[in-house]
Amino acid sequence: PGEIPRPRTIKMVRARPSQVRAPTWEQMDACVHACTGWQTQVATVLRYTGLRVSTVMLLEWRDINLEHETLNLRCEVVKERTGRLIPISSHLCTEIAGWGTREGYLIESGRKKGPRHRMVRARDFARAWDRAGVPAEVRTMPTHAFRKGFKSRMLQDGAHPDAVDFLQGHAFAGGSRGRYIDISSLNLEATVARIPRIKDNGNSVRLHLIGSG
Repeated sequence: PGEIPRPRTIKMVRARPSQVRAPTWEQMDACVHACTGWQTQVATVLRYTGLRVSTVMLLEWRDINLEHETLNLRCEVVKERTGRLIPISSHLCTEIAGWGTREGYLIESGRKKGPRHRMVRARDFARAWDRAGVPAEVRTMPTHAFRKGFKSRMLQDGAHPDAVDFLQGHAFAGGSRGRYIDISSLNLEATVARIPRIKDNGNSVRLHLIGSG
């Protein structure tokens, strides 16, 4: 008497994850062209790197080496214990070379100074995807869709999965891979060389009827 009964365990039915649908290079290009102002620069870096938008908004000019085509991802930018140095596409370097005064943040936000000054609003990118005519199912997370698209299309084009994971900051598949793989063996420079150039706006088309590939 007076004892508290043991709690009953309830078997939870796990929901089956939905199949990932990712945009194509062409669909991402269309979104880049549909962006306006400083958000076009954000979309451009997302498309060429597959990085998180929060990381992109914290990049500074000191992190970019246009001559050597590298990006220094400081630990305070990627929120990891250690940062990493990655090669970046020569196409991105060509784009960046015409930006700004080469001091301070790489991308100057058009938002008012304050707590959200460096934040990108998802709804602004959702509207850009809409203007580009890209199907909703391939860009359910407006900025993260570039991250999905980058990984999916790089793998589709034959890039090594571990190389793509390292570039994007994903942990290697399997607990031991990150401890045993020499990064130099991944040939990261050749990997980023696979990234196609963003098509000129005159060559882009609306993509209402184009699937995710």
